[in-house]
Amino acid sequence: MEQAEIKRLVLNQKNYFSNGNTLDPNLRKKYLKKLYQTIKEYIEEVYEGLKLDLGKSKSESYMCEIGLVLSEVSCMIRHIKEWSKPIKCKTPIAQYISKSFMLPCPYGTVLVMSPWNYNKYCTMSIW
Repeated sequence: MEQAEIKRLVLNQKNYFSNGNTLDPNLRKKYLKKLYQTIKEYIEEVYEGLKLDLGKSKSESYMCEIGLVLSEVSCMIRHIKEWSKPIKCKTPIAQYISKSFMLPCPYGTVLVMSPWNYNKYCTMSIW
């Protein structure tokens, strides 16, 4: 892949994210399902890569790497709608006539899977 093509792909991803396309939980669920299926489809290649890079056997690869990722993706698929709902929070005194909430949202143009963290929500107020 040429450097110009990589730059074009990254720019397209940034534009897609900037337009708010990744906010829809149904779309995120669709892509998580696609990620799950892709991992399953290329599992032999993943085994081979883990063997070459880390010397892991198939059973160790599945138990320590692939199985954990598939389990996390499955959990995200099941809970994405719940995790995407606004969370009520206290309104600052200066904005007493409004209602405040934290809105969980994607961070950017790459998929980063990590444990649930309530401290990294986008915060919004509505009037």
